[in-house]
Amino acid sequence: MKKFAKILISGLLILVGYIIISIKALYPYHRALALMFYTVGGVVLFLAVRDKWKELGKTRHILKNKVYAYSPHIIVALLLVLFTRAAWVLVPVEPSILTAMSEGELRKNIQQDLNNISVLHANTDALLGMAETGNLFHKNTPPMQAEDRDRLRELWHEYLMNSFEYDLLKNKYKGFYQLDYIARPDLHSDAFFIALASLTWQYTSAFRLVELVDSNAFIEAVINEETEKSAANSYYKMKQRLTDPDILLQLSAGAAYLQMVKKDISVEDESISELVGQIEGIYRSIGRNPRLFFENPLEFLERTAFESWYPLQKNVALQASCIRTTGRGYFIPATTIEQYKRKLMPGDILLERRNWYMSNIGIPGFWPHVALFVGTFEDIDKSFEGLTMLEGKSPSDYLREQYPQACGALDTKDDDGFPKSVIEALRDGVIMTSVENSGHADYLAVLRPKLSSKEKFQAIVKAFSYWGRPYDYNFDFATDNELVCSELVHKSFQGSSLNFGLSMINGRILLPPNLIAKKFGEEFDTPAQQLDLVFYLEGNEEKQQFFERGLAAFNRSWKYPKWDIMQK
Repeated sequence: MKKFAKILISGLLILVGYIIISIKALYPYHRALALMFYTVGGVVLFLAVRDKWKELGKTRHILKNKVYAYSPHIIVALLLVLFTRAAWVLVPVEPSILTAMSEGELRKNIQQDLNNISVLHANTDALLGMAETGNLFHKNTPPMQAEDRDRLRELWHEYLMNSFEYDLLKNKYKGFYQLDYIARPDLHSDAFFIALASLTWQYTSAFRLVELVDSNAFIEAVINEETEKSAANSYYKMKQRLTDPDILLQLSAGAAYLQMVKKDISVEDESISELVGQIEGIYRSIGRNPRLFFENPLEFLERTAFESWYPLQKNVALQASCIRTTGRGYFIPATTIEQYKRKLMPGDILLERRNWYMSNIGIPGFWPHVALFVGTFEDIDKSFEGLTMLEGKSPSDYLREQYPQACGALDTKDDDGFPKSVIEALRDGVIMTSVENSGHADYLAVLRPKLSSKEKFQAIVKAFSYWGRPYDYNFDFATDNELVCSELVHKSFQGSSLNFGLSMINGRILLPPNLIAKKFGEEFDTPAQQLDLVFYLEGNEEKQQFFERGLAAFNRSWKYPKWDIMQK
């Protein structure tokens, strides 16, 4: 029974560690905390196994004697496995394309690639030099402007292209050993030099980039995002390769073999000395930055845990958004919203709350949802006509040219026949809907940013660019392939003078909608005020209806308890 209790405790400790690292609880200490639970769980499991081993009695001594008797065989077998693995890494078994070339073709290819790798090395070095002198990698937290994110992605894509060129050269010359060193020592040695130089310079550039990023979670999220030019988690995979035992083995063996064949390499001595210096520099860099060998396994553990946890997280969030523990209708009917919408202007921000939804539990604060009123095309043309950025076009024509699909979605009516005029992110993604449908809630507040017409129109243009993107069940503002409701509003106004306060929650930078109401309350009637209240409709659970309230009531709303049972 004791052993079973220890095994149960061990399993629970490991489960707690798994949950902590999956949801990033107590960020930024989540990895260390999870590792502690894993370690304690492993120790408890070891103690349970030890107790069982003691109980074996005579059988235990028989097993010990057998192990001792065969210990030389076990050691030899382990060494054989290690040597076989090393040989597999260092001496690929597939035929090399080099052996299929004539000597003339081979010499021509080697000479071209010696030139190519020299140019590639110079280009990569220059690219990283630009990155080191720029300020992109010093932006620790958002708001990073969309232009900066685009610049960061472009730099990353360019680096990936260079790294891909190194991969092509490595794969082409990894079979250098199949060129007979006795018969053709110069070709063998030059091919080896290209393979080792490609590996070394790629590794060195990757290490420089990792030191530049310096575990900045926001920047890592941006360059790990899947785009048309890069796969998902490409930076993570590159970083993991820096501690790959196979690559470190290839570098060590390559450095030793270089000393044997360098006399036959046709490149200048300076290039060989530079390569030797680069390899030595790699080990100095590793010595200066040993934390990478701790971070990478923990990051692997975190990502593995998250990948198994995320489907559950997404399903729970999706189901919670559908579960409402009351059968009553919303206090604010669509017909009432139809009466109030004449007060709205394109660029207005809608704060909304619907009581008794399970999803409200997981969203910080009282206000759980926010949307952006863009108006109909008639509203847009009336509000933004004559802007210089339109170059003589009407605002609606400008939008139709830029985002025809989003405009097609706006230029329709909802299922109840109301014209669409709101863009928001719901569980179906970023969609267009009517203000009557979006505002059909228990609480509704409309805030008007104190911005110029140009800034408001630019925010609407940006919002249209996000139409159709999926909902982000990872709730991460660092990426924009997927968005949540407040992320859509925040990123639409990025670049304007309207600044929202962001918060860090479990390692993710977020904007809970309640912070928008809090911002209004804290800035109201001060020179810093950036939002005006258009109207506020407040539901009342006790009287089962809504009331139009004023500034004082709305200024208190962000402090209201989020639990529905406490609403009056």
